[in-house]
Amino acid sequence: MQRKKAAISSKGPDLDSPMDPRFGRSPWFVLFSPDDASVEAVSNEQSMEMAHGAGIQTAQMLADKGVTVVITGRVGPKAQDTLEAAEIEILTVAERRTVAEEIERYRNRLAVVETGRRANDSASTVQSETETEMRGAGGGRGGGRGKGGGRGGGSGMGSGGGGGRGKGGGSGRGMGGGMGQGGRCICPHCRTTVDHQPGVPCTQVECPKCGTLMVREGMV
Repeated sequence: MQRKKAAISSKGPDLDSPMDPRFGRSPWFVLFSPDDASVEAVSNEQSMEMAHGAGIQTAQMLADKGVTVVITGRVGPKAQDTLEAAEIEILTVAERRTVAEEIERYRNRLAVVETGRRANDSASTVQSETETEMRGAGGGRGGGRGKGGGRGGGSGMGSGGGGGRGKGGGSGRGMGGGMGQGGRCICPHCRTTVDHQPGVPCTQVECPKCGTLMVREGMV
């Protein structure tokens, strides 16, 4: 499975460059591909010189580069609409770190999400197998036949009878469960928890204590 390619707004082209909190006016973006750990610096000079629409232009440029996640400080409403239309996830961070630090945090986030996904897949497989094994079926069938007869000079009488009986039955039972709305978000680093806000994935929420991106409670 191909993992998400991230773009980090940066003040420079190097890994040691500080992250730029701006999106449309960020001078550089550093692209990170987790599949091969490749890094590419992309200049955003053209958008910086625009009087209007810098965020939209930047979003379109990143979409053309195959980016599926943007890590930045803030995104304007028009740029956000363009990113969402291109199905690009937005991760906003409050603390200013270097590009290298943001890449490491993103890799850790992917590892946590992947671990949770595998755990959910394993639980679903076990549930399906259990339900199959616990299905039961039964059946029975019975029958009988009899006949009789008598003959005599004065009188005769004959009788016969038969009967059969059968029974069968089966039963099955399965259990399963899942998570929907509600619950809590948990920090995979310091284990701090907060209430989950409907419509906002835990993976887009920063831990209020250490700044690490959180995950849904129960995935770690």
